[in-house]
Amino acid sequence: MWQDWAISIIQWGFILTILPTIFDRAQKPALLTSLASAGGLFVFAATYATLDLWSATISSLILGSEWALLAYQRWRLDHYESDS
Repeated sequence: MWQDWAISIIQWGFILTILPTIFDRAQKPALLTSLASAGGLFVFAATYATLDLWSATISSLILGSEWALLAYQRWRLDHYESDS
């Protein structure tokens, strides 16, 4: 289905463009932003799976995982900043 490919291509663009934020040591989005984005993308992944859009499902899971990683990184930064 063309929709599967369209969604996947767009999400892969986001997967790649978020990498510099993941690898930056100090610049992270707000915790709530990261958690909401991760949660929404995991819901999208479940939705795509029910529609048999497997490429979109996988890319949504990867992108959601990246946002979850950013949430963890933001939490760690906040945790260590409050201890200082």
